Amino acid sequence: MRIENSLLNTSFLGNPVLQPPPLCWNSPLESAKLKNSELHLWQANLGADDWSVDIFYDFLSCDEKQRVKDFHLEHLQRRFIINRGLLRTILSLYLPMPAREIIFLYGPSRKPSVQVSSQHAIEFNLSHSNDMFLLGVNKTYFIGIDVESIHLPLNYIELARRVFNKQIYQELISLPTEKQYDYFFQQWTLKEAHLKALGLGLNYLHSDNHRLTPESEHPPLDIDWLNLNFIPKPGYIASAVLKLTNTTRETNLELQTFTAMNNFFNLTAQ
Repeated sequence: MRIENSLLNTSFLGNPVLQPPPLCWNSPLESAKLKNSELHLWQANLGADDWSVDIFYDFLSCDEKQRVKDFHLEHLQRRFIINRGLLRTILSLYLPMPAREIIFLYGPSRKPSVQVSSQHAIEFNLSHSNDMFLLGVNKTYFIGIDVESIHLPLNYIELARRVFNKQIYQELISLPTEKQYDYFFQQWTLKEAHLKALGLGLNYLHSDNHRLTPESEHPPLDIDWLNLNFIPKPGYIASAVLKLTNTTRETNLELQTFTAMNNFFNLTAQ
């Protein structure tokens, strides 16, 4: 598979890649027509002041509204409402239903999908870190996505030793200290994205059977993965992974990137 975008790093499993420059984001299209060969990435700032929080709240299901109550701090409630309302609003651009009518189904590790006919089926995955919202949508590939604010966890070398395979761990510790910082988060987001694509929980982070590299004695599936590393904006690192099959491995992937803004969506029509 080939993807033409100089602001993305692409690799197959186990190959180290260097950090690209920040990704460029475009204004949304009037209609989100999704080709089989396209991947759409959406980003948004959950902390922006102009989100229509009351309208987004009205879009939520009863279960989602109950989850709002589980947050005791107002700013966390607001962030959750915007996160879920924005997810519903963007997905409604691809689906034959308004945002409030979307029904989510959840796998064993809470990976969401939408209840919709096969004619309108889409694959998507969502991640957020602080106020950074990141959503990937496509029609063809199982997808996992993860974004992390670049901060240095305590004992990150020890964490890397336990979570990464020997090859990646050795690559990490062989780098100059100032480069270890970004490389750790690059590999961490790749691993989380793979787990999310497979519908596995983060408890598998420490499992030898799911190191997700050619070294693994028990790879989860006999398939290839396309790994995408990118910088959604300064201070963040993100990864998206796509499951390749025999029919899609030779397909060129077209990438579209959009910034979600409150004044773009006709929320009253939802």
